[in-house]
Amino acid sequence: ITVYNSNYQLLNAKNNIITNGNLGTGYVLYTDDVTYHFIVKGDSNSDTFIDSGDLLRMVKHLRGNVTLSSYESIAAELTNDSAIDSGDLLRMVKYLKGSITSF
Repeated sequence: ITVYNSNYQLLNAKNNIITNGNLGTGYVLYTDDVTYHFIVKGDSNSDTFIDSGDLLRMVKHLRGNVTLSSYESIAAELTNDSAIDSGDLLRMVKYLKGSITSF
């Protein structure tokens, strides 16, 4: 991200200042004028990667063992039907196996 003519601060989902690396779900960019919230489809655990950790977090959410933040919920909803369910899990599995390349 390049920000021109403005002061800015980028924070990760744990409110730590970020100066380099990948963007993840829950990251926030504060500028002089605007605040941007980042959501990366598939990154339901906010670690900047889409991997089995995200699948596990989705399973735990469906079992009621984990509550996703509002941003994580949007990232985990992969079928655009406004619900996190087995369809979203299936899309994640297909993505991780390489059967699909995007959400």
